[in-house]
Amino acid sequence: ARTCRLSEDVVIEGNVSSTGNLDFAGIITGDISANRLTLLPTARVKGNIRAEHLTIAGQFTGSATASALDIASTAHVEADLAYKTLSIEAGARCQGKMHRVTGDT
Repeated sequence: ARTCRLSEDVVIEGNVSSTGNLDFAGIITGDISANRLTLLPTARVKGNIRAEHLTIAGQFTGSATASALDIASTAHVEADLAYKTLSIEAGARCQGKMHRVTGDT
């Protein structure tokens, strides 16, 4: 699948949906749904996320549901997270509720 990259200078107030892969480096206040979503280190996201595979390397506040959730060492997360598999790198800052789910996301 193709990957769409939205750079640091992108600011969105509203929802974003993609059936493919999305690399996001900017600022968004709103909901995001994507097959594979990567919040790059410069990303600042406030809202709800639904993705099959979610990688958080930037700032995220809200709630997220993902089959696979990876939180990088550069991440700052204040959220309720639901996942099937979880990986958190040393140095990541995480606060909120985390729970493992079974079945479809």
